[in-house]
Amino acid sequence: MTHDLKTAHIYLSFFGSEQQEAILELLQNKKGYLRKSIASKVKLKYNPMLIFSFDQNPEYEKKIDKLLEDIKKNEK
Repeated sequence: MTHDLKTAHIYLSFFGSEQQEAILELLQNKKGYLRKSIASKVKLKYNPMLIFSFDQNPEYEKKIDKLLEDIKKNEK
């Protein structure tokens, strides 16, 4: 959430799904419905705008782990 509570950033991680783009597009298309559902169930000062994006951390963590493994192998 941003400081003014008007925008919510939602980061998605996909494990074993080949349809990442299709899922993200579906969420983008259903954004209005999701906002309406949230507003009807949760009392907030503002109904936040939803921004969906991919979470890049899992790929970054894998890359770091591989680099650390390579360093350990080279030390031996």
